[in-house]
Amino acid sequence: MRISCEIHLQKPPDSLYEPGGVVSGAVKYTIYEDAYFEDIVACLRGKGRCRWTEGRDSSRRTYHGHEDYLRLRSSLLYKKDSDEEVPVGAGAYTHRFQFVLPSDIPSSYKDYFCTICYYVKIKFVRKGLLNFNKSFRTEIPFKNSSVTSDLPSDCITYGAEKSLMSFWSFFNADKNLIRLKAVIEKSILIPGDKARLQIEVQNDSTTGITAIETQLIKKVTHISNSGKRHRRHHPVEYAKSVTAGVKEKCCENFTNTILIPDTDYTIQHSKILKLDYVLMIKAKLPFPHLNLSLEIPVVIGEVEQRGAAGARRERPAEPASAPDEPPPSYWEAMREDKIIEGKK
Repeated sequence: MRISCEIHLQKPPDSLYEPGGVVSGAVKYTIYEDAYFEDIVACLRGKGRCRWTEGRDSSRRTYHGHEDYLRLRSSLLYKKDSDEEVPVGAGAYTHRFQFVLPSDIPSSYKDYFCTICYYVKIKFVRKGLLNFNKSFRTEIPFKNSSVTSDLPSDCITYGAEKSLMSFWSFFNADKNLIRLKAVIEKSILIPGDKARLQIEVQNDSTTGITAIETQLIKKVTHISNSGKRHRRHHPVEYAKSVTAGVKEKCCENFTNTILIPDTDYTIQHSKILKLDYVLMIKAKLPFPHLNLSLEIPVVIGEVEQRGAAGARRERPAEPASAPDEPPPSYWEAMREDKIIEGKK
């Protein structure tokens, strides 16, 4: 059976859907011959999938993780009985739909190993083994930058030290010790904010430190359903500061400021993906010494506000209507899925 379908979305001003927001629009479809349908359903779905492979040859193993975040549906047909088949004559039809997005779901995300996506799907359901269901879908971009954190809201001090190997270290390790101390002004940041660090380096060694480097690092962890973890660390572009080095037997103080990009934020509310950030401070040392490193965890996002009783305060959602002929700049039409789903 031939069916054509368009899904029209009334998009928010910045084209990004957020928690508590409304996904609304209209579906316009044409049926080219009279038919009976068990249902015509509008769905809002959210899914997460990750997959990676480890090992070689006989020890090679593939890990999978999957998670469902949303499964909202609304019937577009009027039915007196759930098992009833409804006759639909040949012609063009328009139906409106509306869904409200919850607040406890993760942002849309995609990398080589993991995808989290949300989409509106229209499904034409027919009875019978030879009557295949047809479905159409369009993806929606979703951003949830709200975060919760156990990190204190005030200044926190971190420290690290190491002793360099030399002839004198066999007699007195303190004579070849490098100490690194950092105070971060605040650990909970918002996109576009600045991370400010007061850094003190005490170099009691006989080796000069070539530079003090501060870099924002994105830590991505994929988690399979069996609990296996796959970790990747990525330096965030343009979120780096390099200061002068510290001579041997000297102490220096630095103030480093890192600009947090608008596009970076912590992702929570997922069991298959963790996306966190740290500020990595490195005292760069010449070969053959290894650098002294210090990690400072930060949370990037908008902290959820809680009322007096501890309940989360949600932003009120304002339902949006879906006009029959919306402005073209706010709407998009989607073609039929390449894969026609079998009858369920």
